Amino acid sequence: MSALSKEDQEACFKKRVLPIVGRVGEDMYESVRSLIADYLLNNCPDITVIIESGGGDVGFGLDIYDLVENYPGKTTGIVFSRAHSMAAVILQGCDVRMCARHGNVMIHHISQNQVSLDVLEDSTGKKLKKLHQTMKNRQQFIYDILTERTEKTLEVIRDACVKEERLVARDAKEFGLIDSILTRDDMKKCFRLDMLASVETN
Repeated sequence: MSALSKEDQEACFKKRVLPIVGRVGEDMYESVRSLIADYLLNNCPDITVIIESGGGDVGFGLDIYDLVENYPGKTTGIVFSRAHSMAAVILQGCDVRMCARHGNVMIHHISQNQVSLDVLEDSTGKKLKKLHQTMKNRQQFIYDILTERTEKTLEVIRDACVKEERLVARDAKEFGLIDSILTRDDMKKCFRLDMLASVETN
């Protein structure tokens, strides 16, 4: 996800939307942080978190999760197509989690794609050991988030991460990754014209 333009950010604000669309990374974090700040300065309205992402950077993903999870207003997460990897974790920060009937949610263990040659060639092994510990710590953060929201044991969560299965909405609900399957009535509640108008006039 590239950083939102000023026009796009204003449009999202008027519609009370927080987009988690595309790759999770620094640009997405900056856009989310800016929008959350705007909502905080405008009486913390209830917002809809639209998710369509295959995941991305773990660090920025956890930062975005914190912004969503700690937002004072009600957050409703909606997955239309997919919430994979860190996008599935961000979804867990929402008060209400929904997924379209044919959408899917997938969790897995984290990976580290960009490992410098310096780390691999460090003869002492200290740099690689430090990277390993950082990854273990971040994975534990994710385990904690997933076990709390799904009410599943750590063993069950670990097994699901190994399998890397794309759970359709029905199965994601049974597993505890979402609360309900999205309906037209849900969409009407999230995007009621009278509620949106109240934000535009603030």
